[in-house]
Amino acid sequence: MPFLVLFALGAIVGGAVGRWPVVLLAVPFAVFIAATTEVEISHVFLGAGYGAFAAAGLALGVMLRRRGVRRAS
Repeated sequence: MPFLVLFALGAIVGGAVGRWPVVLLAVPFAVFIAATTEVEISHVFLGAGYGAFAAAGLALGVMLRRRGVRRAS
């Protein structure tokens, strides 16, 4: 469930910003999750998973925004 929320928030932020470098925002988020989480699975795996979902959501938002701008012009 947190993955879906993270994906949706990433899509909203990516759509709001609309530039490809915003996808790099997933990296510090993934590092933060990996550094602060105390769960039974590997911290690196958890951070990479959250980071991948955040990056995918951000990329989707940027793609949809840029596609809409291209069609409007």
